[in-house]
Amino acid sequence: TSRFDRLLAIVQEIAAQKNLLHQDQIMEVLVEEVNPQDNQFLSGKCSNNLMVHFKGTPDLSGKSIFVRLVASQRFCYSGEQRGACSLRRFILIFMYERMLNCYMGF
Repeated sequence: TSRFDRLLAIVQEIAAQKNLLHQDQIMEVLVEEVNPQDNQFLSGKCSNNLMVHFKGTPDLSGKSIFVRLVASQRFCYSGEQRGACSLRRFILIFMYERMLNCYMGF
């Protein structure tokens, strides 16, 4: 293999490890666009610049919503929409999921 291929493999491994740090978190996402290949999916970015792809409707474009980061891919996440909600509701969802994870032993 070439030097570039070895470097690319190292970069991909580091990105995968860093992305695992955010998995299963609920993050605020700015919805940027409808996926050109599949209009059921939207793309957006978290405040830390992570790209997230998730199911949603085109009317969410330009809005800020909460998304749970489900699976880490090479340089982005797939997520589940949690909806636009107040800070109070977000905290309740976050605390419930943390309690559930503790109960389940995660």
